[in-house]
Amino acid sequence: MKKLNILHKQLVLALIFGTLMGLTACGGGGGGGDDDAPPTPPTPPTDAKVEGAYEGSTYEGGRVPSASAEEHRTIVLDDNQVYTLYGNSVGNIFYVDGFLHGYGNMSGNTFTSSVRDYFLTGEVFSGSLSATFVPGVSLNGSVIYDDGAPMVSFTTRVMPTYYDYNVAAKLSDITGAWSLTRLQDDDPITMNIASTGAFTATSLGCAMNGNILPRASGKNVFNVSMNFGPLPCRLPGQSVSGIAVIHRADGTPELLIAVTNTSRTEGTVMFGTR
Repeated sequence: MKKLNILHKQLVLALIFGTLMGLTACGGGGGGGDDDAPPTPPTPPTDAKVEGAYEGSTYEGGRVPSASAEEHRTIVLDDNQVYTLYGNSVGNIFYVDGFLHGYGNMSGNTFTSSVRDYFLTGEVFSGSLSATFVPGVSLNGSVIYDDGAPMVSFTTRVMPTYYDYNVAAKLSDITGAWSLTRLQDDDPITMNIASTGAFTATSLGCAMNGNILPRASGKNVFNVSMNFGPLPCRLPGQSVSGIAVIHRADGTPELLIAVTNTSRTEGTVMFGTR
């Protein structure tokens, strides 16, 4: 009887040991059963957005002889519209030579857009923008023109502290009189903005009016709608729309307005200080 009990205990221990070995072989302790398999890459964030304000330099080509030294200010809005104003800073003024506008798309960390380039001569050129971005850090890429003009590459970083995209735009920041210059002809513009956002403007006999109001997104960008009067206005009787921002590169507020007509065949920038 004693011998049977010993044999019974040995059999039970063997069964327990075999079960444990089986669990170990099946990977019950963790891994996936294949020590040589590569680790599963982390899932990329689904909330990555290119939206924001960037500044930097353009290189190689472009339509301005000094393109290798050009600066740019780029804003990508919450609806993936992109505005890139390029030019050079002199003192506390950013002098604009032209601007790009387009409606873009995101795929992972790549941003692409067909764009139109509204140049200082009044000509409009079409092209394609392609860039990679790190949310809230950088936006780097290039623009290839449909007419074969030299490619423009650009590097950017998030706009410094003199412009914060992520605060709400305030009408009190733009209320009052502004002395502006218009792209294409350097004509002086006197603009008066009321506390409601309604404005009137004159330039060498051309009368304009419209509204500059904070965007519903709550970001530091204004929506602009503008109506031109009859001749001698550059766009007689036409309506345009776009955006406006204020930045303070040297502590002095500068107003930048970029607008196009509905068909995007015409566009202009107005820029200046109080």
